[in-house]
Amino acid sequence: MLFLHAALVAVAAGRGSGDNPTDGFEKVELADGDFMVQSPYNVPESQRFRYRDGVRTFWVYKTDMPFNTAIHTNPRSEAMIRGHEYSSGVWQFEGDGYVPAGTSGASVMQIHTAGEGSAAHETVLMLHVYDGVLRFYNGAAVQRSIYDRWFQLNIVHDVAASTVAVYVDGRRSRAVHKASGAFLNSLCSTMTQQRLTDLAIIALESGLLDKIEYEDIIEEFISRNTKRMKLFKASVFAGTALRRRFGASVIPGESYYFKFGVYMQHQDQSSCMESRWANVTLYTKQ
Repeated sequence: MLFLHAALVAVAAGRGSGDNPTDGFEKVELADGDFMVQSPYNVPESQRFRYRDGVRTFWVYKTDMPFNTAIHTNPRSEAMIRGHEYSSGVWQFEGDGYVPAGTSGASVMQIHTAGEGSAAHETVLMLHVYDGVLRFYNGAAVQRSIYDRWFQLNIVHDVAASTVAVYVDGRRSRAVHKASGAFLNSLCSTMTQQRLTDLAIIALESGLLDKIEYEDIIEEFISRNTKRMKLFKASVFAGTALRRRFGASVIPGESYYFKFGVYMQHQDQSSCMESRWANVTLYTKQ
């Protein structure tokens, strides 16, 4: 408890004089069971996560495995706040964070989509740490001196307005991202210009997409390659059957949830990545 008290004192000392971002919000009660840890599948959770005296500590190594064998994502040790997914209103994450010097190339906080299919792998916001700077994805700086100190982080997601605001130590970041724009910024940093151009054309000609029987195109593409047929054909046929049964207009509703910890990114990674979190709380207002 002394460690947690020291963390609280350090955070309070570093806070700015700005408005309290939680004003007007209602606190959401969280239980220990609401924090689901995801860590490398081939080692015990206790070797990548520790919860002691109110502080959750997450760490991974650059050579670690994903959190399960069904996916091929980068190493992570994160907590997903489950049972509090949302699809409307304004939701806020608050937590006291600490990133030790040396951690680089890792996401420490995310707003993740909870949809099905490709939507389940998208993010509204990711905060990365690169060489002591906290950034929106790998772009604009949120806080330039993040190492070896406790800081208070508040993330406010307005679903209807599609905006995300970030506060560090009570000070609002200059950047307020459109929820879809933050993800697009991440795509722009990794996609080729040709692919971005193709996506722009698709967006401009969206009316034509409604007239295309895309399942037939997908099935034709898969049928021309034996390996594709083995990997994808069953799932594509299942998806086609569901669509024909329930109708083209039935699309799973998009919802969101918060994650925090460390998740290795694709550049400037350190050999070991770590973050610590205390006093994690959710707030909401409709």
